[in-house]
This record gives sequence, C-alpha cells and structure tokens, in this order.
Amino acid sequence: EIFNDTGETIQESLLSVAESLVLGIIISMIVLFFFLGDIKASFIVGPSMPLSLLTTLILMSFCGLTLNTLSMGGLVIGVGMMVDNSIVVLESCFRRRDANYDFRESALEGARLVGSSVVASTATTVVCFLPISLMDGMTGQMFRHMGYTIIFSLTASLISALTLVPLLFY
Repeated sequence: EIFNDTGETIQESLLSVAESLVLGIIISMIVLFFFLGDIKASFIVGPSMPLSLLTTLILMSFCGLTLNTLSMGGLVIGVGMMVDNSIVVLESCFRRRDANYDFRESALEGARLVGSSVVASTATTVVCFLPISLMDGMTGQMFRHMGYTIIFSLTASLISALTLVPLLFY
C-alpha cells in the first residue's frame, strides 16, 4: 500500500525548473539583442547555450549524476553564467571587425585576445564551486549534484565560447 507519493510534486518541480531554464535562454538572447544592438550577436550566442547544456547533461550522465531539483537548479545557475563567456568572446570579435579586419581574422584574433582572460575567469568560478561538490555528509549528498552541474556547465560554456562563437561569427 502506498502511503505517500511525492512523484508528482517532484515532476512538477523539475518541469518548473526546466521552464525557467528555457525562459532564461530566451530572455538572454533578447537582452543580448537589446544591449549589443545586433540580431546576429543573439543568434551567435543562442546556439552556444543549448550546446553547452547538452554537453553538461552528457557529462552528468557520464559521471552518474541524475536530474533532480538541485541539479536542475545548478543548470539554471549555469545558464546565467554560460552567457558571460560567449559575450566576452563575441564582443572581442566585433571590436576586431570594427577595426577593419575581415570576418575570419576578426574571429580568430578576437578569441585569441580574450582567451586567457575567459579561461582565468571561468577557472576561478569553478574553483569556488568545487568545495560544494566535494563536501561530505548529508550536506554533501544534497549539494554535490548542484556543484558538479555548475562546474560542468561552466566548463562546457568555456569550450563553446572559445570554439563555437568564433566559428559562428566567421
């Protein structure tokens, strides 16, 4: 006899976080268009977020992490941070383009100029979330999935920003 079934509540919770994730991506693209004033910029950064999310989910699966409320929350946090790397690389590419480089040179030079800064910025954020991932006890069991999810999403966004954004810019 089933005494208490929280499956529906958990499913609703996961669906709510997934909706927030999709809305975050859409709103990020709108904000990018508003501030950069270029629809191309939104469509360059747009595909990097789903690709980073897919990479994150693959890494999570590979490491045996499950989709739960905290890992989905980590994905939502990761989406906000994912955009940062892509914006920095993209802005650098646009500045090179404004300096009368052709698109290929702009993409390569723009990514090269900010590459080490983006790697350093992402590494410092990853290092901040690493202790959460390595905690012991009940707290570690609760927050391990979120910590690893954020680390995976940041790493995926770094790779995407340094490879996909210049490629799409070109």
